[in-house]
Amino acid sequence: MPGLTIVVRDEYGLGEGGSKGEESFRFDGGISEFCEFLAADKPVCDILRFTGQGTFKETVPVLDEHGQMTPTEVTRDLGVDVALRWGTGYDTTIKSFVNIIATPRAAPTSPVSSRPSPGR
Repeated sequence: MPGLTIVVRDEYGLGEGGSKGEESFRFDGGISEFCEFLAADKPVCDILRFTGQGTFKETVPVLDEHGQMTPTEVTRDLGVDVALRWGTGYDTTIKSFVNIIATPRAAPTSPVSSRPSPGR
């Protein structure tokens, strides 16, 4: 079934009263609908979607039959799915996710000013 489901699960009992819980968010339109959900302003254009697939080779340590770590070249599959949307707001917010996990160090998650720097 196409779409995107994000499940947030509290396995440590950090909720109210120490309760554990789970919350699900379903976006039938997939990453495009999720992008629209995240955007707070009115759109200037439709959501732009970029997808691609490929392979790459990587050398990784693998345990051999003698119990030794041996560098071995493996082929990995790679898939990307990016959704972008420009809005009427003055500030830009960039959010990055890998396997639906937020990656705050990969991209700023707070508004980034779109104003030109002084002297330009």
